[in-house]
Parts: sequence; C-alpha cells; structure tokens
Amino acid sequence: ISKWKKKNKNLEKNWRRSAFLTFSKAHIESLRSKYPEVNFLTQREAAKEKLQDVWYSFEPKTKKRLVKENRNCPDPVTSRLRPDVTFGSLPEKWESIIENYIATNPDNLISDDSLPSQSRQLISAEQFRNMIFLKSLKSLCEPGEAVGLLAAQSVGEPSTQMTLNTFHFAGRGEMNVTLGIPRLREILMVASANIATPSMDMPLLKGPGIEDKAEKLRLKLNKVHLSQVRCIFPALTLLKFCACITYHVWHRRHGYSSVAVSCHEAM
Repeated sequence: ISKWKKKNKNLEKNWRRSAFLTFSKAHIESLRSKYPEVNFLTQREAAKEKLQDVWYSFEPKTKKRLVKENRNCPDPVTSRLRPDVTFGSLPEKWESIIENYIATNPDNLISDDSLPSQSRQLISAEQFRNMIFLKSLKSLCEPGEAVGLLAAQSVGEPSTQMTLNTFHFAGRGEMNVTLGIPRLREILMVASANIATPSMDMPLLKGPGIEDKAEKLRLKLNKVHLSQVRCIFPALTLLKFCACITYHVWHRRHGYSSVAVSCHEAM
C-alpha cells in the first residue's frame, strides 16, 4: 500500500480503476468522430463496439502492461489478517499516525538512536510500536462477542447502584453529585455541554511527595465563593480584605504602581 501511494500520489486510495476503463477514456472520443453511427441490432454505439474489438485484438504483453499501470490500491492489512488475533495488524491510517508521532516525537518520550546517551525513562521506537500494537490488540473483542448484552449490563448496573446507595453518603458534601438515571441521561442521552456536577479522575505519577503536590493542586482547582469566606471571617475583616483587593485590581487596570500587601497586613 505504501508503494502504491508513492507511485499514485494524485489518486485517492478508494479510487477504482482498470486498464480497460483507462484505455476507453483515452480513445473513445476519437472513435466516436470516426464511427458516429449506432448499431440498430444491438442499440449500441459503433464506436464502443470498435473500441471493444481493438481491446480484444491487443497482444497479452500489451494488456499486461496496461493492467500493471492501472493497478488498484491493494486491500488493507485488516482484510487479510484478523486484527483481534494478529499482533500488529492495524489500519493504514493508524499506522501513519504512529509513524508520524515517532518521527516528530512531540512529548520527547522516544529515544533517539543517533545520540550517544539517553535517559532510562525513554523507550525506543520499536518498543513504542509494540506497546501500541499490544494496547490495540487488547482493546478489541472477538467476533461473536455479545457486545449488546454487555453494553446493556454496563449501563443498567451503575444506574441502579448509583440510585440505591445514595443513602450511604448522607451528610457528606463531596458526594453531593447527580446520581442514578439523571446522571446517565445528562451524559449519554442528552450530552449536555453544562453538566450539573462535573468530575474528573486524574492518575498520579509515582514520585516523592506526590500526595502533597496533588493536595496543593486540588486546593488550587477548588472554587471558593464569597459566601463561604464570609462564614469564617468577621464582617469588618472581610470588608477590609475586599477593599484591599479592589484597590489593588483598580491600580493594575489603570497602570499605576501599587504595593502588594499580604492578607494579614490587609486585615
């Protein structure tokens, strides 16, 4: 397929052609000018019948050359090798995406063989290909798998569980989320752009102090309303704090130089 694409850059992959069609397009107009009449017995143009006679009169060597020049794109790899049991059997589009990623290496995860020393955390291009091939192989299911039944169970089980076990989390603020059928409706059926209670699971990389860093990131991502701060600080202290922030923001917008003070000094 790669050789065919290099040779036929101007043709699309799904373009179907044959030697006889190419020969007909090249000579039909000249034959129509010579044979404009129509055969009344067959109701066919005389030019087309003459074109067919000329094609049959060609030698096998000439036909073989025309067939070779007008060869269609070969069938994809997945049509010959089953992707669910064959390691590395991927569609050509996926392979091109993998090769482009290896060539560009945007995340600097793949080691460069031309460099003398590399970090141990980097992997080679061959290891990266094998990893992608293995992940694609594990993501497929065998023919005949009851995917409809599994999908129904996957949707039905969490919907009932999320509806029934809500009483276990009574009084906990972090569990104040949309559950049960309304949750599945807004995610799957409606696909709302504004989800009522969005959530995200972020896996952590192994390293020293990763829990503390994750806690700091969680505090940064939390949304704090002014009404929540009002419950902690007295009214006068909160008023001074808001006045300090307003003063600082006003000076920044109008281009004046201002001195940044801490929250303790502002209070």
